[in-house]
Amino acid sequence: MQAYGANVETKREFAASPKNIEETIILGNTTIKGDIITDTGIQIYGAVLGNIESGGRVQLVGKVEGDIAGKSVYVTNTMQTGNITAQQEVHIKEGCQIVGDVTADKVFLKGCVEGNINASGQVDFEAGSEIRGNVTAHSFNIKPGARINGSINTN
Repeated sequence: MQAYGANVETKREFAASPKNIEETIILGNTTIKGDIITDTGIQIYGAVLGNIESGGRVQLVGKVEGDIAGKSVYVTNTMQTGNITAQQEVHIKEGCQIVGDVTADKVFLKGCVEGNINASGQVDFEAGSEIRGNVTAHSFNIKPGARINGSINTN
């Protein structure tokens, strides 16, 4: 038993944060209002009302109202308002709609982009894809059924 007023030393231990986290995950029932900056990849199933800057892969299944920048960007089954910039590649899957410009080394389009596409490498337009804007790239692969409403230029 300790006497009243005696000095008591308390040792607190905190769990160490994992050093090998590869991706941040934002779940479907979460809305973040503000910008996100991360060195890791990020998966977004919820909503982000702000810009996203990632040092890794960005996988968007939820909703973003803001610009996205990452090493590579994968957009699946959603609508995104804002520009997309990737160091490597951007994949826009069927059923997706992007309102903004897309800039990357390579762009693979199955969905719809309302904005310009600028690629230092190749742009692939799959059947059913649609672009309402101008496209500049080193090379193009345009499959039958792709719709392009704008100019195409090589760089």
